[in-house]
Amino acid sequence: MLEPNEHLLKGSLCEQKGSFIEAAKHYEEYIKQSKGKITNEEISAYMGSIAVCYWRANNLDKALEVYEKVTPIRQGIGDLVPYSAAIMNMGEINMAKGHYKKSLRLIVEGFRVALKSGKRATIILGYKQLIEILIRSGMIRQAIKAELKMLWLIAKESEYNSFIETIIKIAEGLCKINAFEIANSIYVIGLSLAKQANDKSVISRIQLEQAKLVMEKKDYDVAEKKFDELITLFKKENDDQGLAEALFSCALMFNEKGNFPMAIIRMGECEEHCNKIGNKRLAEVCKEHM
Repeated sequence: MLEPNEHLLKGSLCEQKGSFIEAAKHYEEYIKQSKGKITNEEISAYMGSIAVCYWRANNLDKALEVYEKVTPIRQGIGDLVPYSAAIMNMGEINMAKGHYKKSLRLIVEGFRVALKSGKRATIILGYKQLIEILIRSGMIRQAIKAELKMLWLIAKESEYNSFIETIIKIAEGLCKINAFEIANSIYVIGLSLAKQANDKSVISRIQLEQAKLVMEKKDYDVAEKKFDELITLFKKENDDQGLAEALFSCALMFNEKGNFPMAIIRMGECEEHCNKIGNKRLAEVCKEHM
């Protein structure tokens, strides 16, 4: 029979090897054998590890069961950060299981706890989980409101990467409700920041999304010009993924416009390029469109 600390060591080693179920069993045995000898804080931490192990092993029901047991322990401790994390993780697991209503309820509850904690990183993480479940539940407008609030929080700390990613997500959400003009205004803000940071990959990404917006508005002549400029740019900068996306979007634009010969040419170029860079999925899509 192993001693408690030996279970702890075995659990850590199993987790490192990817044997998550075995790791969880060792952590469970450690808690069982150490009952009355370790604090609630320690129990909370190791139960969190057990839940994560089951989650990573895709045993979602077991992970939920552990989180349900550890949540009141964390509430009793009074540390709002791990308490909110347990609740929101239950929400995220329910989201993975397709239980969106239950997921939304849990994530909102966890987010409220995160707000009470006052911890900025916890609040931002809460916003991200809230936004994801709102989008999956089809609540796009509410998701955009949450994104704008998160954007303001991030902007105050001037974290460029998080700020840019949030801007792009807001614009994408606006496109889903056909608010193209507002989406473009958001993209303009992101493009300005990316140019200041000389972030070429983000500049290209936003410019491509702006070209797609023009296409959505059926302004095909302007869209064609933008796609041509981007295709030339991506070729010059050896941006393989950007080139593939630009060629594909351009082909779709010609197809919508009714210029089928050019649509076939661009789709053929896209297929050839995708095969060259190993993007088999998009290459197959191109072949189907042709």
